[in-house]
Amino acid sequence: MICACFGRDNLSDRLFRGVSWTVSGNIVSSAATLVGAIGLARMLGPRHFGEFGLVQYTLGFYVLLVGPALSLAATKHVAELRSGDRERLGRILRLATRMTYFITLLVSATVVLSAAPLAREVLKTPAVAPHLQVASLALFA
Repeated sequence: MICACFGRDNLSDRLFRGVSWTVSGNIVSSAATLVGAIGLARMLGPRHFGEFGLVQYTLGFYVLLVGPALSLAATKHVAELRSGDRERLGRILRLATRMTYFITLLVSATVVLSAAPLAREVLKTPAVAPHLQVASLALFA
């Protein structure tokens, strides 16, 4: 029954295929993340795995500051201008890219400079400060 619907090429079939690939990809990604976390926890031990979690989730917070705003604005302008004024679209995308780099650099520098007080006062784990500083480079990834 499912295979028969893939022969047609209407919107609902394409939507079904797209959703199927997205769900499948999310399941595989979640399973791989779980297996990786279990392996890492066994290698590091409880204390160091907890420190790893502190660093990972602290940086996750900073990623929320860097990511969404400009990508939404860029997506809006690409949708509006993709078949129209390509020169203006290019300028907008260059500006969005430069702003993203600038904001990422600013947030990364903030993490590097505030890592020691953040680890000591907020996280109550001073040992993670150097790890936060090194991991702040991941904001550029």
